[in-house]
Amino acid sequence: MIVAIAANAAIPPPVALAVAKPPVSVPGKQAAVTLPGQGESEIMTASGQVLAGHAQNTAVPLASVTKVMTALVVLDDHPLSLGEPGPTITVSAAQAATLPARIALDQSLVTVTAGEKISELTALQALLIPSADNMADILASFDAGSLNAFVAKMNSTAKALGMTHTSYVDASGYEAGSESTASDQLLLARKAMANPVFAQIVDMPSANLPLAGNVTNYNTLAGKDGYIGIKTGSTGAAGGCLVWAVTRKVDGIPITLFGIVLGQRNGPLVAAAINAAQALTDSAFSAFAPRTVLPAGTPVYKVTWADQTASSVTAKALETIYPPGTPAQVSLPASSPPPFSPAAGPAGSVTLRAPTSLTGDGTTSLVLDGHFRQPTLLWRVEHFLGVGR
Repeated sequence: MIVAIAANAAIPPPVALAVAKPPVSVPGKQAAVTLPGQGESEIMTASGQVLAGHAQNTAVPLASVTKVMTALVVLDDHPLSLGEPGPTITVSAAQAATLPARIALDQSLVTVTAGEKISELTALQALLIPSADNMADILASFDAGSLNAFVAKMNSTAKALGMTHTSYVDASGYEAGSESTASDQLLLARKAMANPVFAQIVDMPSANLPLAGNVTNYNTLAGKDGYIGIKTGSTGAAGGCLVWAVTRKVDGIPITLFGIVLGQRNGPLVAAAINAAQALTDSAFSAFAPRTVLPAGTPVYKVTWADQTASSVTAKALETIYPPGTPAQVSLPASSPPPFSPAAGPAGSVTLRAPTSLTGDGTTSLVLDGHFRQPTLLWRVEHFLGVGR
C-alpha cells in the first residue's frame, strides 16, 4: 500500500539557484574618442552619459548657438503643435529700420518690412535656419515686451535647467558677453530637442520665408548621414561653433548622440565647426560595437529535481551595444527563478540591462543542459517516507 501511495505522490517542482548573485557586473572598456585639438568639445549619449570632452566647463562666447535658448523660451511661453503656425507677429517700423545698421555690422539677417505680419512658426524658422539676428530681437519683443525682459527670462531658464556656467546678454549671440560651456549647452540641446517643433525646424535643410524667399540652413549637415540639426554659430570672439544631434544604427540598433564644438578656427569658421563635428561624431560611433556579455552555454542557474542536478545555460550568446567605458549589469529575473520543466527546453530568461536607456534590453533564453529522467520508484518511496537522499 505504501509503495502504491508513494508512486502516485506529487513530486516537488524543480529548485533553481542562481550560479552567481545578480546583478553581475561586466566591466566596460573606455572608448578612445578623438577630440578636436582646439576650443571646447563634448559628446554624449541621448541619456546624458558623456563619452568624451575637452575643456567643456569653461564659459566662452556662443555666437548664434545662443538662439537655441531664444527658441526654447519662446516655445515654452507660446507652445506650438506640429503644423500649427501659431500667433501672428507684426514687425514694427523701428524693428524694420534696424536693417541698414545691422547690414553694416555683417550680421545674419532676413529681410523684413514695417507692418509685415509673420507667424511664430515662420519667425522661429528664420531664427534657426538662416540664423537671423534681427528675428531674435523681434521674437524677444513679441515674447517679453522688451529685449532686456527677454534676456532675463533666458537667464532664469538657464538657472532652472542647472546651466551653472551660462550667462546671456542678448537674444542672438552677436554680443560676446553671451557665454556658456559645452556641457551646459548639451544639457540645453537635449531639452530643446524634446520639443517636436524645435526638432523639426532645426532638421530642415532650407525654408521658404515670405520676403526672404528660400533660405539655406547654415548647418549643412542637417538631414544628412543621420544628423538632426541643431545650431551653428560664428563670430570673431566665438570662432566656429556647432551643437548637433545624430542618430545612426550600429548592428541594427539606433543610437543617438549629442555633440558640441566651440571655438573652432581651422579655416572658415562655420566650416571649421562642421568639419570638427563630423570627425568627432565618426570617432565616437567607431567606439560602439556589439559585445558578447554572456557566451552561449554560460551556466545561469543550478537546477535540482528529484535526485538529479542540471545546469540552466544561455541558449545563445547575450549581446548588446552600450556606451563605451561603462559596465553592463546582467540581472536575473527579479521576482523568482523562472519555471523549469523536467524536459529540456526553454526555461526562463536572462535580461541584460544597459547602464543607460541607450539601447533597450538584450535577452536570451535559458535551456537545461541535459535531460531529467523520471524519478525511480525507490526515490519516490524514500521521499514519501522522508528518508530521501
